[in-house]
Amino acid sequence: VRIIGVIFNRVGSERHCQMLRQVCDDVNMECLGFVPRHEALQTSSRYLGLDYSEHADVDVLVDLLEKHVNWQRLAQLCEMPVKDDCTVRHDNVGSGQKVLVARNADSFSFIYQETIDTMGEVSFFDPEKDMSIPDDTSMLYLPGGYPEKHLQALAAARRTRESIAEYEIKMKILDIFLILATIALLVISYFIVNAELKALVSLCATIFGAMFGARWGGRIHKKNLENK
Repeated sequence: VRIIGVIFNRVGSERHCQMLRQVCDDVNMECLGFVPRHEALQTSSRYLGLDYSEHADVDVLVDLLEKHVNWQRLAQLCEMPVKDDCTVRHDNVGSGQKVLVARNADSFSFIYQETIDTMGEVSFFDPEKDMSIPDDTSMLYLPGGYPEKHLQALAAARRTRESIAEYEIKMKILDIFLILATIALLVISYFIVNAELKALVSLCATIFGAMFGARWGGRIHKKNLENK
């Protein structure tokens, strides 16, 4: 990560700003400006500054940024070339799968593009709308957000809730089947004498085990991306 400068937020006074600029000078970091504390920009700490349902006064924010942030210098720094060895790697854990992602403005809104990029064929749905999810869904992703603020709408979407519950049951049955099938095939292969048949049964066991591993590996990888 290349840090080209800093913009301070919720600065209390001009003296406070000067103290912060001095700190930047001490550590050889360029200060590009600051956003002063303002009532119109306050957000409840309950939502860690990410409460999308309560929009700040955009005009106030724009005025403060134009007045206190050196946009010309920021634009100049952003035009500096980035090293060629800065690459991003995405492990596609959802290749060939039909992934259904819950998304709306508030209750399921914490979606990162990096996570979506690791999935296969992605489509979106709004859990607050009363509709069943597609039967051919192979992976269901419910990201974070503020569902507790929309309980009435979510509770009213009966078909959506029931279809998600049915999907969860089907996935649990599939997991159990893959585990039992893998174990059964491994046990059977142990007693088979014929080498060709033994190799075939062992291959089937490997395939079932890989399918189960891929399903759980995808879940763990997705969770790791969310925790970054």
